Formats: sequence, structure tokens, C-alpha cells
Amino acid sequence: MNKHFVQVSRDEEIETLKEIIEKADEYRENSEEGLTILLNGAWGSGKTSFIKDFIDSIKNDKKNKNELFCKYDAFEYDFYDNPFVPLLSTLNEAKTLKLDLDLKKVFKVTGKQTLKDIGIISYKITKSFFKSNFGIDLEGITPFKDVIKEYEKENEELLKFKNLNEAKKNIKNKIASRCEDKPYILIIDELDRCSPTFAIGTLEIIKYFLDIKNLIIILSLDKTQLQESVKTIYGQNMNCDIYFSKFFDYQFDLNRISFDKIVNKEGITDFEYIVENAHDIFETLEISTRDSHKIFLEFVSKYRNFDSSWTKEQSIFILFLLTLKNTNLSFYNNIMKGNSYNYIKEMSTNSKTEFDKYNKVLNLRKDESLSISDYLFGIDEHKNQKYMDVKHLNAVPMFNDDEFRNNQSIMRTMSKVIPYINSNLTYIGTLRRILN
Repeated sequence: MNKHFVQVSRDEEIETLKEIIEKADEYRENSEEGLTILLNGAWGSGKTSFIKDFIDSIKNDKKNKNELFCKYDAFEYDFYDNPFVPLLSTLNEAKTLKLDLDLKKVFKVTGKQTLKDIGIISYKITKSFFKSNFGIDLEGITPFKDVIKEYEKENEELLKFKNLNEAKKNIKNKIASRCEDKPYILIIDELDRCSPTFAIGTLEIIKYFLDIKNLIIILSLDKTQLQESVKTIYGQNMNCDIYFSKFFDYQFDLNRISFDKIVNKEGITDFEYIVENAHDIFETLEISTRDSHKIFLEFVSKYRNFDSSWTKEQSIFILFLLTLKNTNLSFYNNIMKGNSYNYIKEMSTNSKTEFDKYNKVLNLRKDESLSISDYLFGIDEHKNQKYMDVKHLNAVPMFNDDEFRNNQSIMRTMSKVIPYINSNLTYIGTLRRILN
């Protein structure tokens, strides 16, 4: 942990999750025998670090009755067309389950097929049953005509289905035998970062292959992000809550840790003021814990590399620009071109929600100082003017010249927000030197 940040304990949340696992029977809703928990948290909310602490707690707690089966990073294998291969292979290797023969059968049947295709194979069997027992030819029913044409080799597909079903039973039995004496926890991380088809396929495998007694599955993901991803396949009108409800028994929402809880408020001039403003900016713009951490470390680096005597106003303005550089490059680039006003005006027309967030930040005032908005518009107006030392201007014998006095006033204002670096640089040039 960097010295500018402190470790925030999540022990209470970890203990709550462990209690839910201990009372699996009470929380089971959609699973028949196992338990699937959705560990839900926005990107950058600290899910990965929470999982690490949770695993450490399981291993070090002598009273704990559970054991980690394995941790599976889904995004690491997202390049596979077939989600069966990495997930089942990882489980096989983790506990030496000797599933090789069964896995070959599964991989041979699934190949690049989706579980929808496997469902069609099941339908083929149903079609044969209706025809032989009731004389009803489902092939004549319009919705199934085109589908059936894709699977003309009925005996071959029937054999595939039997092999798949047999392999599925063997896999479940071998995993169940491992979980017979005590609960095992399988953690699946980063599923929300996977392609929609890979993510859906993985969820289907969990539902139909891994619903096993004493197997606790924790899916660590951003539910909103996964839902938006899936909508790219099924359409924006899809009711994702209903669709995903079949996969989870319990949703455990990870609390978001605000920036001011993790930062160490020592070592920099006006640090309390800077942290307070940074917190307001990050909270208002909904910057993730991970990104706020990264942005603040970059700010500290800039602060020390250039001049640790930056004023409060200068520090906050540079921090704001670094925030945009990391989270809204379009806005940032428009500022660097001296086009802030037009960009903000366009934002107010196109996205009221986004405009309201940024407008609040742009007009933050902790005292009588100018707002970020004032500084941005000043840069727009004077972007190509060279920055000069105000003290130097006071000594120049042209003080009564109106144009000179106007320039002096501008420089005094701009010097409140842009740190002095080189008198030969423009305001924009100075900012680029700091931020690049």
C-alpha cells in the first residue's frame, strides 16, 4: 500500500459473507443443491482486494469449516470460443478430479456450439418421442422447421446428447465426492469484463453443471455492467433482472469505500483542503475507488516533481485536469485546445445528467477563490498568451499603460491557478508541461 493511502478493513463484510455461506440452506433460492452468491460491486470498488482478503480469512480462520476449491479468473480465458474448456479444466486441475475422459466428451459435443444449440439437440430427442408415441410430427410445426433442418443426422445428435449427459453426471459426481465432507468455495472473478457470449456461457455452465451440494460459488462482478453487456445480444428492452435471477441465490452488495476513507492525510501542504476537494470531485463524478487512487498518486507525483509550494487553488485545478485526463479524455482535450466553453455548452444540450455532474464540480467553492469554471473560461480567452511572472511585471516601467495593466490583471488571476514554470510558455503550454 502506497504511503499516501491506508488499508481500510472489510472484516465486517467478510464475516457477513462467511455467515451467509454457513447458512447456505436458508439462502438457497434458485439452486437445487448448491449455493450461488453474486458479489456485486461497481468497477474499481475493490472487489479483487476484497476477494483476496476473504480468501486469506478462510485460510487463517481456525474455526472456519470451509475450504477454497479454487479462484477462477474468467477474463483471463475470454479468448476461448468455448467457455467449457477453461472453466472445467481449471476445476479438474485444482483438485485432481481425473475428469479427462469426461471433459473430452463435453468439449467434443460443445465445440463452438452454444448451450442453445445443445438445447436443440434435446429437442431432437423430444421430437422423436412425440412422433413414435403420439404420431405427432413436430417437424411440420412452423417454428421448428428451420431449426430441424440444421440437425438431420438424428442418431448422431442423439449419441452426442447421451455422451454429454453421461459426462455431465460424471463431472458432477466427482466434484460432489470432493465436497462430501465439507463445503468448498469456488470463486469466479472478472466475469463482467468478458464478452457477452463467454459470460452467458459461463453462467449456464455454473447453473447446469455445478449445482452441487456443499459447493458454494461466489461470482464477483459488476451486475450493471454485465447486464448492459448482455443487452448487446438480446436487445435493450430485455428484462435483465428476471433473466439473471435464475443464476443467483443471493446478491451481496459490496459497500463502496469513499476516497477520504483511504487517503493518508499527512506529508503535503494544505493536504486536508486538497483531500476534501478531491473527495468532492471524485464523489460527484462517480470516480471508482481504483481510479481515484490512481489519479491521486499521479497528482502527488506531479506535485513533487514540479514544486511543492503549489497553492491550494493550483493543486485542485491540476487534480481536476488529471481526473479528466484519466476518465474523460474528450473534455480534457477540449480544455487543452482552449475550447472548454463550447464543450460544456454542447454537453448541456446532449446529456443533462452528465452536465449536472460536471457543472457541480466546475462551480465548487470552498472559500472566496475563483471556481474551476472561472479558470477554464479564462484559459479559453487567453490560451495563447504567454505566462509571465507577476512580480516581474510590477517592476516594469509601463504601469500606467491601460493595455499593460489589463495584461497584468489577467496574469495575476491566472497565476492563482496555474503554477509558474517558465515565463516563455503560454497558459496552455504550461499546463501541458505539468500534465504530460
